[in-house]
Amino acid sequence: MRIALLVVVLLAPAASAQVSARLADLRLATAVRLALVDDVRTRALDVSVVARDGAVQVSGEVAPLLDPIAADVARAVPGVRSLRGLGGETAGPAVRIETPQSAPEAARPASDRAASSGPLYHTVERGDTLFGLARRYDTTVDAILTLNDRESTTIRLGQRLRVR
Repeated sequence: MRIALLVVVLLAPAASAQVSARLADLRLATAVRLALVDDVRTRALDVSVVARDGAVQVSGEVAPLLDPIAADVARAVPGVRSLRGLGGETAGPAVRIETPQSAPEAARPASDRAASSGPLYHTVERGDTLFGLARRYDTTVDAILTLNDRESTTIRLGQRLRVR
């Protein structure tokens, strides 16, 4: 009985680390997929996203014109160290993405962008919803409504909303 307990105690940290790594991979794959869905240009893509240790594999049918756009959207997700399957990298080793010390605005986490800039506005495009905008700009629907002195959640194409 003591030996079994000792084995469980010794193996638990290794199993916990594996579970944590797998959950981090799932979070990254989900973040990339959500980024693709949030972008109006790549919303309709039917792709599968899998991540392992920061390396993201995107597979599915993507029109050649959308390849570079989808690749840029995926690369902008924090935590993506390499990308395979978009932008022509369909075979061979994953392409390494080096992030400079001072990351461009789109690659920085939303919380960092909020702290470093003033008011931020968004012009409503086809397919936009207040919930989607709140998720994209790391805020809430109520905060957007308050910033724009509105009570109604109805938005119109071309409408300019303050999101921060």
